[in-house]
Amino acid sequence: MSFCCLDSRRDTDKAKACFRLACGSTDNEIWISNGLVNQCATLIFNVEQACDTSAAGGVNITINQTNGNTIQIDNLLQGESRTITVDRIDSITADCIAGTDNDGCVVFFCMLIHYDCC
Repeated sequence: MSFCCLDSRRDTDKAKACFRLACGSTDNEIWISNGLVNQCATLIFNVEQACDTSAAGGVNITINQTNGNTIQIDNLLQGESRTITVDRIDSITADCIAGTDNDGCVVFFCMLIHYDCC
């Protein structure tokens, strides 16, 4: 889909958030584009706490793109982080893999996003 507007400009925003997710929860929406146009972002995910601290459990991140593709970051363990740059972001969800070592997953999320503004 092409979207054009007269006198458009490129804007940049930053976002930081901390999410506490229930053990075993899935499809926790942590960001949605809300109609942003031509967006490109650098994302940082840091798992501060996981329900299962073994190699079997952590956090799964799904980045849904506007073209229907998905990018999956599987099984981020407690203490691990990932950085990725991606375009056409529609939404981001997180799953907290079940376990009994802690009472929930804690994910720190940072974003530097560029987009067209009319």
